[in-house]
Amino acid sequence: MHVKKIIFNLFFNKISNVNSLFNKHKGEECYIIGCGNSIKYIDLKLFNDKPVIGINEIIFHVDFKELKNKYVVHSEPFFYYPFFQTYSWKSPLFPIFAPTAKFFRKFIRSHKDTFFFIHLSNFIFLKGKNIFYHFLKYPNEEIKKKLGKINPFKGAFNHAVSLAIFLGFKKVILVGCDYTFKPPTGNHFYEKGKGKKIDIEPYNLDFFTHLEKYIEIKTLTIDSRKSILPKIDYFDLKKDRLNYKENFKIIEPKKLEALKNTRKGVYEF
Repeated sequence: MHVKKIIFNLFFNKISNVNSLFNKHKGEECYIIGCGNSIKYIDLKLFNDKPVIGINEIIFHVDFKELKNKYVVHSEPFFYYPFFQTYSWKSPLFPIFAPTAKFFRKFIRSHKDTFFFIHLSNFIFLKGKNIFYHFLKYPNEEIKKKLGKINPFKGAFNHAVSLAIFLGFKKVILVGCDYTFKPPTGNHFYEKGKGKKIDIEPYNLDFFTHLEKYIEIKTLTIDSRKSILPKIDYFDLKKDRLNYKENFKIIEPKKLEALKNTRKGVYEF
């Protein structure tokens, strides 16, 4: 931890650039759009009425580019290094190159109106005016008091919710965050199939309990499913019927192939 504090202080100027966005959306409502299997059932284009915080590979969805006021969290360390990447399902001693990295790079560079939040370790190989770096904690006393002992960057979901608070949003609707379903549903929208119910403890309850005094969080559900959080059903929100689409219909072939090669042997394609 001592080393991490040294790094934080050493690169404080680079990390603190994010303060230019503090409370930019004070009092507003947003969507946080994850990569859950329920994304396959909904029309993503209908979520262009509010600002969006996207999580990880949601940028591979063909309709993500149609959304407005976009923010994307992608927290993996060393992901954008040209010679290796650490997001490996094999031994960390033998990191493999991420086939998806080039598509992330291209998206970041071609969507200047979208802000990306990535790990500080990537700054050597990925720079841009629409990129903000994170490490250890937010460089902001007000947000640190709100978060308390919570690690805002412990996984992309924590990052997205803490970013919503940092940006000043007071209400958020979780879309495609299927671990908040009851029972939770596994698999991602880029995997093949309709997802599976999984047996895990209620997801992140301590996290939600701590933050409920700072932000109102609801989960978008499908088929009237239950949730560990207050919920709103897709039809009630958008007046649109569910329409299941398999992964190859909502992801371009080259990108789907890159996802397959990155997640080979772990996820179902």
